[in-house]
Amino acid sequence: MEKGKGKFRILFAGNIGRFQGLESVIDAMHELKAFAHIELVFLGEGRALEGLKERAGDLLAGSVRFFPHQPLELARQMIATADLALVTLAEDIYRYAFPSKTMTYLAQGCPLLVSVEEESSLAKFVRGKDVGVVVTPGDSAGMARIIAELASSTADLKRMAINAARQADSEFSPAALMPKWSALAKEIGNSGGRP
Repeated sequence: MEKGKGKFRILFAGNIGRFQGLESVIDAMHELKAFAHIELVFLGEGRALEGLKERAGDLLAGSVRFFPHQPLELARQMIATADLALVTLAEDIYRYAFPSKTMTYLAQGCPLLVSVEEESSLAKFVRGKDVGVVVTPGDSAGMARIIAELASSTADLKRMAINAARQADSEFSPAALMPKWSALAKEIGNSGGRP
């Protein structure tokens, strides 16, 4: 799906479930109604999908759009069109999950908008590597403010996009991961498979 000229696109790709805390993103978009150039695109399906569509209400006619899961290559192309990629977790879920979509977004050089607690390893990674911005889960007003600021600040986005691509290459590329996997396999082999 092509991005319209002058549009600022926020994209979420993946499971639209109850652990993502996506309601506050929809609420943030309601607060951004005056910013006609800002759009939110969802790629995926899940248990929370119909509830989010209902919550979006009149935004479905313009600034919020939903698409079903796409083949991986097409999804990557769509991620590459985004100005910000969403990684959201409901409160306390960070203790049990580190969303793999983070690496997919970074590989496309896409800055992150992360909704997760400050103490999480994900928030620390995003801030420490300067690959995006972090907002507290459920803080729709804070999210709206950050989106509005970034939509008018291309310098910050460009810097974070460059850092995102660098991190993907240095930490998550096959060349970076193979030595780590080899060391792990060797360690497991040396321990006889015991923890």
